[in-house]
Amino acid sequence: MPQIAQLASTYASQVFWMLMVFGLIYFGIAKTMLQKVESTMDSRDSKISDDLAAAEAAHKAAKEADEACQSRLAKVRSDAHARLQAAKEQASKDAAKQNAVANADYDHQLDSARMRIADEKAKAMVDLENIAADAAQDILKHVIGKSVPKDQVTKAVSHVISADMV
Repeated sequence: MPQIAQLASTYASQVFWMLMVFGLIYFGIAKTMLQKVESTMDSRDSKISDDLAAAEAAHKAAKEADEACQSRLAKVRSDAHARLQAAKEQASKDAAKQNAVANADYDHQLDSARMRIADEKAKAMVDLENIAADAAQDILKHVIGKSVPKDQVTKAVSHVISADMV
């Protein structure tokens, strides 16, 4: 068969030129495109590593800032606690002073009230003795029919009232 014999020569030249074209395309791509792809990949790798380094540095800076903030916050809290304690102590001292002043004023008012009460009681007792002496003098006048001197009646009423008080 003569057609089969032609196949080998025809396909051989086609296979040769196909390999040549594919080889040229392969080496063309390898020399031009592959360099661009490699440079892009290298730049991406370097960008990623730079970004990771920057993120690590930012993380470290944030951690340091957080530690500094926590230490400042602890210091502020302790200062606030100390101020609060001082304010409580000062308020307690002020309250004690005000309480002492109020107690002194209360004691003064109480003493003056007791003195007024004692004065009023003494006046009432004098008035009571006078009223009792007048009443006793009137009773004696009606009972015995004679008038008894006022100083004797007053003395007797005073003696009776004093004896009842004890």
